[in-house]
Amino acid sequence: MVRARNILNRVILIFSILTGVGFIATAFLYERKIGSLLIILGLLITIIIAKVLAKRDEIKKASIFVISGVWLIFAFIVLMGGGLSNINVVFFVSLTIVSGLLLGERATLVVAGSGITMGLVMAVMDIFGYLPTSYFMSTPFGNWSELVFALVLTASTLNVALRERNDAINTASEQLSDRIEAENALRESEKLYDRLIATIPDLVVRTNIDGEIRFVNDMTIQVGGYKRSELIGKQMISFIAPEDQEKAYRNTLLMMEKPLGPQQYRLVMKDGSKRVFEANGDVLRTENGVPYNIVNVLRDITDRVKMEKEREELQEKLHRAQKMEAMGLLAGGVAHDLNNILSGIVSYPELILMDLPQDSPLRRPIQIMRESGMRAADVVADLLTIARGVTMGKEILNLDKIVSEYLDSAEFRELKKIHTHIDFRAEMASDLFNIKGSSVHIRKVLMNLVGNAAEAIEGIGTVLISTKNRYLDEPLRGYENIRRGEYTVLSVSDDGSGISPQDLERIFEPFYTKKAAPFLNLCLKSWIELHYMVWLPGRGQRREPVGRP
Repeated sequence: MVRARNILNRVILIFSILTGVGFIATAFLYERKIGSLLIILGLLITIIIAKVLAKRDEIKKASIFVISGVWLIFAFIVLMGGGLSNINVVFFVSLTIVSGLLLGERATLVVAGSGITMGLVMAVMDIFGYLPTSYFMSTPFGNWSELVFALVLTASTLNVALRERNDAINTASEQLSDRIEAENALRESEKLYDRLIATIPDLVVRTNIDGEIRFVNDMTIQVGGYKRSELIGKQMISFIAPEDQEKAYRNTLLMMEKPLGPQQYRLVMKDGSKRVFEANGDVLRTENGVPYNIVNVLRDITDRVKMEKEREELQEKLHRAQKMEAMGLLAGGVAHDLNNILSGIVSYPELILMDLPQDSPLRRPIQIMRESGMRAADVVADLLTIARGVTMGKEILNLDKIVSEYLDSAEFRELKKIHTHIDFRAEMASDLFNIKGSSVHIRKVLMNLVGNAAEAIEGIGTVLISTKNRYLDEPLRGYENIRRGEYTVLSVSDDGSGISPQDLERIFEPFYTKKAAPFLNLCLKSWIELHYMVWLPGRGQRREPVGRP
């Protein structure tokens, strides 16, 4: 708009000068002044109307009006002058150049075509004698004034064209200089960006809106183990662990609306391993706010997550140890008091039985009293085990023998009578390793496991008791960490519903139970397993205490 206004002002100035020259020539050089005054009046009207339109910022209308008005005036001059002359041709050539500067190439073609058409009409009229004789009388000074008029128009037109060319050259030069500076700044910025991306210890991944990877930094190649060609063009979601893919897809949609902050994902490495990363993502948008790329900066926090998990495990162990310590103190006090009470209950029935005859009706009640006292003594022994932190009476044992004795016991026969719909089976290894432990406590553990397995089955089912040897070539993490080596495994499996996740988390808490059945004695059982066994609660139906030879 500014460029068109400047050209229009220069063109109006040119025609104003021509109007002044024409007025002087009319006043002093031409004898027939009416025609010249009409031409001057037409130029004045054209200039004034163009000025008014220019002030209203109607530059295009003003330009069209100037070109049209001047063209009509030039046509009138040619008609009054008796046809085309060399000087008239100069007028139309100059006007064609001016129209091109003001309105562009199409206007130039229109003005040139109009001039050619007008010249052809004048030539035909001259041939057939229809062209009027020249209104202007040719005099030496009149011819000179026409030459001056043509030269002023030509020089002014060329001046406007040259100025426009110089302005265009200067503008292009400035734009080129600005572009060179911008490109240099961009190159410096890219170098700085490349150095920054290369030195940061994080992974940088840029994808398009469809999730296709467009850029990865060197750290991504180093950590992931992939080649760059294995990443570029692939879907980012394919490198996220399957269990986190739904979360990643959902967060990507939410990120289009607002920033989400750090998010954790597990990524799959080249070797198939999974590592935990903290991802900070941002959406790149155009000036119109349209998203076109997503940049993710990922930090490897696998070691940090591992340390946090280990710290939680240590805190849990400390909490568990504190509870067991408190329970041990309580159990020690209770066992001490019960020992004083049971000393008479256990010893006096023995003395009485020694003096009673075999057919005495009191012998059976006293025997029941003695057996009850012995069972109470076993309870006290269990309490002392908890209080002292050691298992009393460890010996070399064979699990197959303990299982066989239990299957032959009155407790097991009573269990089979209660659960007639259950098939109890035993699969024992013939070459089972011996272990060191307490047969009484292991027998209680086995009785509890089988009893709980039977109660877990609703309807017809199977309880399988099995033993086997197992060698661990690497440490096994469970309720307690198991070192490498040779172990024996006592397994009890059933067709029941298993242990719920909520109960599984609390299965070793002292005194935790959901029923009053005699088979569930987790308080004692957890302490036994902590000291000479490792309890591996299976998810579902499998329960495996593991003893080391």
